[in-house]
This record gives sequence, structure tokens and C-alpha cells, in this order.
Amino acid sequence: MQLLKEITRHPGMRTEGKTVYREAVRGIIRDGQKLLMIYSTQNGDYKFPGGGVDAGETHQQALAREIHEECGAVVAKIGPGFGKIIEYDIPVEPEYAVFKMTSFYYRCQVEDGLGAQRLDDYEQEMGFQPVWIEIEQALQTNRTILQSKDYADFPWVPRDTFVLDLLLQENFMPDYFDESTGILLKAIEFSASKHRDQRRKDQPRSPYINHPIRVAQILWEIGGVRDVATLVAAILHDTIEDTETSTDEIRGHFGEEILSLVLEVTDDKSLPKQARKRLQIEHAPRISQKAKLVKLADKICNLDDLLTSPPQRWSFERKRRYLLWTEQVVAGLRGANAALEHKYDMLLLDGKNKLRHEQ
Repeated sequence: MQLLKEITRHPGMRTEGKTVYREAVRGIIRDGQKLLMIYSTQNGDYKFPGGGVDAGETHQQALAREIHEECGAVVAKIGPGFGKIIEYDIPVEPEYAVFKMTSFYYRCQVEDGLGAQRLDDYEQEMGFQPVWIEIEQALQTNRTILQSKDYADFPWVPRDTFVLDLLLQENFMPDYFDESTGILLKAIEFSASKHRDQRRKDQPRSPYINHPIRVAQILWEIGGVRDVATLVAAILHDTIEDTETSTDEIRGHFGEEILSLVLEVTDDKSLPKQARKRLQIEHAPRISQKAKLVKLADKICNLDDLLTSPPQRWSFERKRRYLLWTEQVVAGLRGANAALEHKYDMLLLDGKNKLRHEQ
């Protein structure tokens, strides 16, 4: 099942070590523009029905049981998986370092009518009630809660709000999904052709095309970005800067909007390297929202490469300067996408820790 997002509930906490694992299932039950969700009268938020998978249960058995208990609904059909979210927390058990929960979201259908709920004490205390709610209304309510409350005691709110956002975006995808798929494939072919003789600076000298594809993948999987122009710009973001590609080629194949985005993240190679690096810092706060997303995903990809497979000839000092420079660039991109910024922050912290051990 596709990974939608990773969430670390406490900044800077460990995500590796002796781990407590838990699997949970969540139901996406849709009727037109409405979802069957669980409303908490205590907290005021909306969550997807579901819960933990008990020993010996399949996902389908657990989901049918949880939906019946929380909603009083009988599951008629469980469809394909929508995606999964992994959350990391500090475990209650002192002998463990990490609590890791993976939530699997499935599209479901239920029979007409809701019967009696069977809630445990905590669920009764939270005032869980099944309701049919417009996707946008549930999303706006949860967003307001995230902005106004400390949700440490309600960790499902950020997770389920993220999924609601994806479902809202999905409403606008069907009419142009086939066309957008074609544009993405065209961009990959175009970029692969332009970068065909280039290699990355990592130790395996991997094909350069791996990088722009990975940048687009980071936007999709971590940032939850579904805007096609942003994803295409990510795939093409180095073509003008690092190949013989002209602006007219990008405009002719992909249109004015995508050309504009690519130009926003393109350095002027006629300038000295230090001038280009300085201008990235200065321009970061002023580029468009979509360009900020591409730039942020690019920095995540480059930093990840530096930590996992650094160029062989890079000294300690060069790696240290690169980390500091990315931090200055990303400072101007803040506010573009919280999930991407969190991923960058975790990589930056990891990078600084590794450099301390290299000294």
C-alpha cells in the first residue's frame, strides 16, 4: 500500500531502536461528497472510524469489527487500500525506544442505516458519534482545531486531517486524471532524454534522472502535493540549468505556467557559484508557493543524498558549509508545507549529528 505520510509526534525523537509495533485500520466510507466519520463531542473534531488490529485478525476483519463498534454500521464491501500513514511516538514501556503505528486506510461501503454503537469507556468519554459530514466541512473544522488547541492528547487529528485534505483534492482529479498522467509521463521522458549523459555526484554515480524523479516523489509522498504543474516542474527543474534545454522547448511542450515554475528554481550559470548560492538565499522568500515546494523537495533530496552517499571528495568542511547553506535557503521557504519542512528538519538534525561524530 502506498505510503502517504510519516509523522513524528515529538520533534527530535528517535525513530530507530527497539520498537513497539502496532497496526491499525481506518475506513473511508463515502457517499457522494459526504463521509461517514466519528465526531467527538468532547474535542469537536472528526476522525475516520477504525482502530487496532487484534491478534489473529485480518485487516478486513478488524475494519468490519471497528466500523460496527464505532458506527453501528454493517460493512457491505471493503475496497482497495487508499494508503498508509506511519506515526512515531515515545513508548510507555521503558525498555523500548520507539512506538511505531501504521494506519492502513481502506475505501469501504456500508449497508443502509446505523445501529447501536458498542464503545469502550474512553470512546464514551470522548463522546464519539457517527455522522455523515461534507468533506470540506470536516477538513475546515479539524484545521481550526489544529490551529487553536494542543492536540497532544488527540494524535489522530493531524493524521486524519491530512487524509481529509487528500480526499478533497481527489474531488478535482477525475476530470483531468488521464491527461495529467500523460503530462507526467511526457515530462519524465523529456527530462530523461535531456539528462541522459549526466551522473549524480553520489558514490555510485547514479543516473541523474533519478534525482528529479525523486524530487517529484517527495512532493507526492511526503508533502501530499497533487498539483500536476508542481510535479511536472519538479521533474523538469534542472533541465534549463544543467542541460542545453531552451525556454522555448519547455514552453512548447508544457506551457507557460510550468516554464515559469522551472525558471523560478533555475540558477543563472553565467554567475560565479558563490553568487548563485547567495541569490538562492535572497530569492527563496519571494518565489511562488509552488516554486517553494519544488525548491524544498530538492533540498530534501540533496541533503538525503549527502547523508546516505556523500560525494567521495567532499571534505568535512564542505559538507558542513553545505548544511548551513541549505538551512539558510529553507528559512526563506518556511510556511510552504509543514510535512516537507518537518522532513527537512529531521534530515538536518541527523546531518549535524553525523558531522559532530566526524570531527
